[in-house]
Amino acid sequence: MSIEYCETCDEPTGNAGRGDGSVFVERNGKEIGPLCDTCSNDFCCSQCGEIAITLHEGYCEYCCNHNQEELDRYNAEYAHWQRMDDERCDEAIRRGYT
Repeated sequence: MSIEYCETCDEPTGNAGRGDGSVFVERNGKEIGPLCDTCSNDFCCSQCGEIAITLHEGYCEYCCNHNQEELDRYNAEYAHWQRMDDERCDEAIRRGYT
């Protein structure tokens, strides 16, 4: 068995090729790898942990979009409550409206 070394840090990856679980990623049309566990973390989404081709501020596209949707939903609800006067807020709370 041959020893495979990380393209980034030259440490052994613990794998022996593509068929043995070696990690390769594609960035900007260029394949990078094999990567060791430590270096492959640089290509992982900080929220879901999946290896991502492109990271947006440390998040994969799915998590980035999901987080934006949650933020938009929060902001819309906040704006809704801000538009209500005290009487309407009290009434909504009594009805259990959120």
